Amino acid sequence: MNPVSDPISYGDAIILGIIQGLTEFFPVSSDGHLVLGQHFLGFGKHNLMFDVLLHFGTLGAIILVFRQETGQLYSQTKAMFTGVLKGRWKMWEQPEQRAVLWIWITTFVTGLLGLIFEDQVEETFSSVQAAGIGFLITSTFLFLASYLGKGDKTPQNLTVWFPILIGVAQAAALLPGVSRSGMTIATALIFGCRRFESGKYSFTAAIPIIAMAVLYQARKLIGHDIADLPAILLGVAVSFLVGIAAIKGLMAMLTKFSLVPFAVYAFLLGVLTIGMTMG
Repeated sequence: MNPVSDPISYGDAIILGIIQGLTEFFPVSSDGHLVLGQHFLGFGKHNLMFDVLLHFGTLGAIILVFRQETGQLYSQTKAMFTGVLKGRWKMWEQPEQRAVLWIWITTFVTGLLGLIFEDQVEETFSSVQAAGIGFLITSTFLFLASYLGKGDKTPQNLTVWFPILIGVAQAAALLPGVSRSGMTIATALIFGCRRFESGKYSFTAAIPIIAMAVLYQARKLIGHDIADLPAILLGVAVSFLVGIAAIKGLMAMLTKFSLVPFAVYAFLLGVLTIGMTMG
């Protein structure tokens, strides 16, 4: 069997697990930070296996923290399918089912764009310069949301354009440096959603797309050497535990503080990252 990437030490696994757990949920891009983290830790080859498995850890954190929403996503999805089989197509008339339908529309749009642009995205994934540009994109959206996001709506009150454009925003986050949570929360705020509702929709919408993306990417790992599996599993556990704290922290911050500090951080990191590649 061939190794999928450079081996990982326990220390590297802990560091990258912390980075993933924090930055998957804080609106500053986990993938961009992992690209930088692996660059500074001296990885000669991007570690696809570790990235994929780290996302299992943060996916578990979302499901645990939003277990009630996860249960509703399952039960309302089942109810929608049952209704369709019985000839009831107007599932959007019920607020609970409309909210879940919006999640699946977001997932479909993100998945479709991800498949269409898969090759182009993968070409950028080891690029530090691409991560720098992505940080600047994230910063721009966070600044816009900070000044335009003053609404009091919920996702259920919005038209079908809401989940479609959230899906586009989430697809943009397939690029390194572009934050999934930052793009989706910012887009929801620009649409006029409440801060807490924006965060909840962002994290709930992450469940199906992260699960599908992890399973899709995992197919590439078949037949590869996993001799450093203990270190990888340690990183996954760290990302899970740190992710739980990060989600709870961000949801509390969304209701009390502006997104401007995250926007400033992403801007400075983007400038420094691009400057580093030009120096």
